[in-house]
Amino acid sequence: MTRSVPAAFVAASVLAAPAAADIRTAIYNSLLSFEYEIGPVPDIDQRRVGLGVTGNNYCVPASFLNWSAYIAWHGNPGIPPGPDWYSPSVYGDVTDDMAFMGLLMLTDPPNGTSQPNALNGAQTWFGSNAFVAYFDSPSDEATTLAQMALAGINGGLVVPRVWWMQDIGNNTLTRTGGHVVSMTYAAQSGSTGQIGVADPSSDESPDNIFAQSVPTIDVYDVVYETFFLEVPVSFTEVTWPRMVGYGSDTRQGYIVGYYAIFPLVVLESQVSNLSFTFGSFNRNGPPTTTINHPALVDGDIIDAILGQSPFDVLYAVQPPRTLEQSLIYFNRATNEEFVLGPVDDFEDVASSRLNDFYVLDGRFLRCYDPDEPTGNYNTATAIVPDTTVAVTYDDLNDGVVVLNPALNELLIYDPNLPGGIQPTPFAYPGNVVVGPSPELHALPEGYLIVNPGETEAWLLTEDPASGRLLAEAVSPPGNEQPITSAAPSPAGIVFSIKGQLIDLERTPEGTWDVSPDSQFNGQPAGNGAIYAGVSRTDIDYDDAVNPTRSDTLPTQFEPREVIERCLADVNYDGFATPADFNAWIIAFNGRFQEADQNGDGLVTPADFNAWIVNYNNGC
Repeated sequence: MTRSVPAAFVAASVLAAPAAADIRTAIYNSLLSFEYEIGPVPDIDQRRVGLGVTGNNYCVPASFLNWSAYIAWHGNPGIPPGPDWYSPSVYGDVTDDMAFMGLLMLTDPPNGTSQPNALNGAQTWFGSNAFVAYFDSPSDEATTLAQMALAGINGGLVVPRVWWMQDIGNNTLTRTGGHVVSMTYAAQSGSTGQIGVADPSSDESPDNIFAQSVPTIDVYDVVYETFFLEVPVSFTEVTWPRMVGYGSDTRQGYIVGYYAIFPLVVLESQVSNLSFTFGSFNRNGPPTTTINHPALVDGDIIDAILGQSPFDVLYAVQPPRTLEQSLIYFNRATNEEFVLGPVDDFEDVASSRLNDFYVLDGRFLRCYDPDEPTGNYNTATAIVPDTTVAVTYDDLNDGVVVLNPALNELLIYDPNLPGGIQPTPFAYPGNVVVGPSPELHALPEGYLIVNPGETEAWLLTEDPASGRLLAEAVSPPGNEQPITSAAPSPAGIVFSIKGQLIDLERTPEGTWDVSPDSQFNGQPAGNGAIYAGVSRTDIDYDDAVNPTRSDTLPTQFEPREVIERCLADVNYDGFATPADFNAWIIAFNGRFQEADQNGDGLVTPADFNAWIVNYNNGC
């Protein structure tokens, strides 16, 4: 579904890069105009002693291990290989981790890893921490840079899949092997694009299988080429993206699909703490776990919402001995917490993929940026009708949406809340019930209105013929109990009813039924609102199943650019500035790789003097 929204909401703008997610650039105008960059991303070598055939065919486990180390950096240090993957002291442990992931993926040391086995093994590895999907090229179409960039912009950690293709004459190519990498950059302007990858096989010292090489990002031009694909039965004409200079003289690398890793979390707000419940969408995954976090301010939590990543949280607190309500920001990755500011008449809060938070405060819609360096976190304000009762953010179309039941309409605002620009109204049917404290959510299909205490929620979708919003009542089959809360989930919609979670998915017949693969089903739920982390895009999550495809290393690399770290730029804003000193202190206290300024693989006080030297050298 594509909802009709003003062009301003579809056109892209440069988005602020959230510290926790490290998304430096997220611009999307069209299939031919976009830019995405995330970093820093680990670049773990696959060639290492201790693996079969010295790891020559372990590109799939190594590329997924890159993102596992990335997640360990960003709030989950218990996930192997941990945040100190680069340290020489754990080189052997990282090798063991890669071997174990290869075991889960049924990696064959001489031949590599098949796509179905890679998908199943990765989901087992991440378990309750992430949902892993695979997106394949249809036989006559391409996996495009735009698709991978959108997956990244919407929170996915992307693992492109490359085939080595050999020309056998008459513009016909046949597959001779494959490879997998971790995508850190994707951009296109016109007909030529670029991709940046952390390539586990392009290590700086390929002959040294006893030590980790210097992490680099390799950038390649990408062009789209049309040719005939040799298959067992017939020849099919395809148009696929080729990485220029990637492969060898006789075998060129074409992108044929990609994996995407999406974090999973359900957040519940309770009276005295925040409860984070993690669950897996793999039936065979581990059970859910809960982490409780005390509130910064002594008082009752009114509402809580996740940010761009499941590590960014904003919650509102009503202290017991004062009327002043406060907004609190909490970052699970750094354990940082501070007050964004007071609110006079808090009603609702929503988060965006820009890592901004939108708060409905009486007649005011306020935008808060917790990464604002000046401390003026309230960056923009708009006046809304005094009958508005809920707010959400539409990630797919970049619009702030408020619910105004007095006129049976949704109002869509520009995310920058510019003065003098009126919102775009969308009317919904008058039979939709809106209670006194409703929840509003954006889904790929439309918008969800939830009334705590009612037995069903309302899904608003666009009629493609008229452009008007249609209303559909949604509830678990046979439900007669009041709903506590509901939210979008990767499966569809997750409900909180009578102290437990029920996850629904749409059936092929168009109805709603309990998702058989969701471990959220039956999990305990509290009395507050829930939020299920999900990438709200129009991507099809159906997994493609292909024959076994071996993975082998390329024989040459000719990237247009090889990017090494600017060590002094600890906060990754592209410059060496005094702000990097505070960033270095935070990294030092957290023992993060950024603090290792002398390159010895350790985080010690000696790195302070090394940072000064690197700072004076500049970027």
